[in-house]
Amino acid sequence: MSSLNSSTTNVDESDRPGGNTSVSLDKLSSAPSMVAMRQACVLSPLLSRSQKLELLSIEARVRMQELNFIREVARKSSESDTERGDSSLEIADHDDSEPDGSSTLSTPSDIELDQVIRITKHETFGVQQQREYSIKPKERLFRRPKVRQYFHNNVLHRSSEELRTSWLEIFVDLLYVGVFCKAGTIIIEEQSWDAFERFLFLMVPLIEHWKAFTQHNNWLYHEDLYHKIHTFLIMTSLMIMGNDLKSAFSSTPETNTSTTYVASFIIARIFIIIVQVVAIVFFNRKFWASAVTFVMMPVLELVPYFALLALPVNGDESRDTLRYSLWWVGTIGIMVLPMLTVAITMYASPAFKVTRIAINIEHTAERLGALYVIALGVVAVSFLYDTQSRTLESVVWVMILALLIGANLNHMYFRSEGGSHYQHALRRVWYTGVLWHFIHYPLVIFTLSLGAIMSAMITSRFDIAGGKEKPMELRADWKNLFFASLGSVYACFLVLRMLHLEHPEEARKDKSAAAATDSSQNDGIPKSKNRLKTRVPNLSSTARLILLFVFTVLLFGVGIGIHEDHWSVDKCFGFGAAVTLASVVLMEWGILKRARKN
Repeated sequence: MSSLNSSTTNVDESDRPGGNTSVSLDKLSSAPSMVAMRQACVLSPLLSRSQKLELLSIEARVRMQELNFIREVARKSSESDTERGDSSLEIADHDDSEPDGSSTLSTPSDIELDQVIRITKHETFGVQQQREYSIKPKERLFRRPKVRQYFHNNVLHRSSEELRTSWLEIFVDLLYVGVFCKAGTIIIEEQSWDAFERFLFLMVPLIEHWKAFTQHNNWLYHEDLYHKIHTFLIMTSLMIMGNDLKSAFSSTPETNTSTTYVASFIIARIFIIIVQVVAIVFFNRKFWASAVTFVMMPVLELVPYFALLALPVNGDESRDTLRYSLWWVGTIGIMVLPMLTVAITMYASPAFKVTRIAINIEHTAERLGALYVIALGVVAVSFLYDTQSRTLESVVWVMILALLIGANLNHMYFRSEGGSHYQHALRRVWYTGVLWHFIHYPLVIFTLSLGAIMSAMITSRFDIAGGKEKPMELRADWKNLFFASLGSVYACFLVLRMLHLEHPEEARKDKSAAAATDSSQNDGIPKSKNRLKTRVPNLSSTARLILLFVFTVLLFGVGIGIHEDHWSVDKCFGFGAAVTLASVVLMEWGILKRARKN
């Protein structure tokens, strides 16, 4: 770096009191660092205004030359990176641990100079530090799969590129909406608990299919031609499952399609497992230890479904009973084994925890919110009816009540999950994150069953009002399914709120209190009269939980306790709309904050 030209200025007694002092700006400009220049600024009583301005201009020129030097080095390094190939997403094979076991944040040796490295403090499962690396992917037909984020010695490493729901994921979600709606027809055609049981057996593999696809995108970075082929194959398996689910429980062996349905699910899961194993073993070997449980547990989930393939329907009642038992084992295994996977990983030996794959919390919360929107799409389909009347019939208000129920459920979920007044369950401890994942299974399933039974009730109501010769018949359990589904959705909302952590109340002094404090000091008023004001919600977090619990008990008690002879479609929809609307209004009012004197 070239030296800067600057004149030498002497400061004597005529300029500033305090003795004869001489300050050489040439010495400051030629200093190896800016420390001497900052120290000279401290000697401001010995410098005149013009000398200080000249000193600051020298510092600015030095900083500009340093910046130009850094830019030149980064440009040359970027040109060399282009010649070497796509290495912008390489995971650093380095060890940040000190001899005493503590972790530092030293820069890895294999991180390129043109990458921006940002170190922040971030608390997730007790991890206080985080490294972010900027990703500049090269445009290539096939890219090496890379892990998006991981833990190394309790330091979170992640890409600084924000991971959001892609357009391709949204397109795939549309296919899931259609398949979920088709699964709901099982309840629409036969409103019974047996139909709900079959619906449960089919929906859990579909949700697991969706979560496996989402988890793969959350873990690994592709964004190339292979990623599009991978997504197309996943969509193909989903399409086959959707085509075969309607007759998956047919009692006739010739028309039973459960074998194709189960085989499509198994092939899709094994395909994703193989892809993840290849990406880890061949391209990201440092994660093989932590990935063992995440590979073995999905294989255990598939054991009951392999047994279903080995025991096809043959018309024997004992065979059907055994198959139903296998369906139950597979359903429970899919929901429970992922929780055991995380628990084993957290309590495994230190060798498994040194370097382990992490999830992107923002993307996970966003995608599970999208899954709930897919479930609400089934509720939205229930609003629609093919009427042949040119005028609005009096029964159309039932559709409006159904729309109100769906809108209130959507508001309650995203008001809870999208708020900033708590610490999210995924960021608290590992078991709250696991339970938050688990509770979305019953939440989505009961929301889908609610939409299906609402569709049957609206169809029956319009058929009767339109004078159809063969109106749709409501079975004995239609009322119980409606209130059990809606009450279970509220129970899931209650658990979700319990998993999140509310922030404590903070006492602060507003402008009026501050003004009163200043005047009291001048007027001699005791300071004890100037109290701090705390901004608190109208209802505490505990009170809101109790209120949500009351609504849940009300739906179960009143809805299921009263015999169906006292209920009608209009009364059920009116009661459900009133409860959901009251809960939304009270929850919104409870969140609003008011000032309280301490």
